[in-house]
Amino acid sequence: MAFALAQTKFLGVIDLKYGVWIYGSLMLLFSLYFIVVPQLTLQDWIAFVGITSPASALLVLQVIWPDKFAYAWANWYFSFLAYILGTLYIIMQTFLILKLKSEIGVGQIRFRMSEAGNPLSPQLVSDAHLSESSAEFVRQGLAALPKRYFDFQALYHENATEFEWENGEAVATTTASMLNLQLWLDWFFFLFFGYFTLINYSHFNEAKKWTDFTSQTWSLSK
Repeated sequence: MAFALAQTKFLGVIDLKYGVWIYGSLMLLFSLYFIVVPQLTLQDWIAFVGITSPASALLVLQVIWPDKFAYAWANWYFSFLAYILGTLYIIMQTFLILKLKSEIGVGQIRFRMSEAGNPLSPQLVSDAHLSESSAEFVRQGLAALPKRYFDFQALYHENATEFEWENGEAVATTTASMLNLQLWLDWFFFLFFGYFTLINYSHFNEAKKWTDFTSQTWSLSK
């Protein structure tokens, strides 16, 4: 049986509105996370201001007024735009990571945390095996990686020791294969939120069936 683009149930069993609410709740949790972390990077600010905050606001509106077509419409178009931007990001990020792995080769990467707990840009332990241009590319590429992924990476260091303090920074060293985790996380979240974007579309599609565009009465119920 072919997969239908517009879904009628969230996960095939429950009403679509709960999927929409779960999506908004996840965005709200991300927003709270960005609020409580000690320091935000540029990528954090883009995600916080451009994605998670508006989605959180739409969640509140849809919970208070679940039968308003306008909010179902806004939620779908906003999530679609966010997913398009996410698609462009994931493609560029994938090429960057693959290029970094190719350039680094057998090099060791040192992940660092500040004393306040903020992730710092990772560095190669030694870039003597790289040309000057390759070493500069690797330095800039590692600095461009999303810092918040380091919270996950801190839990995975293969056979490396736990973070140790060195020159006022907590450090741990691992191989370049650590960058595989970055790819896995990127594509997992890409597919995960892709499904929720589909649910937002399906909810909007259902809302159109019960909407009288000639009046001011917009309702999702029959």
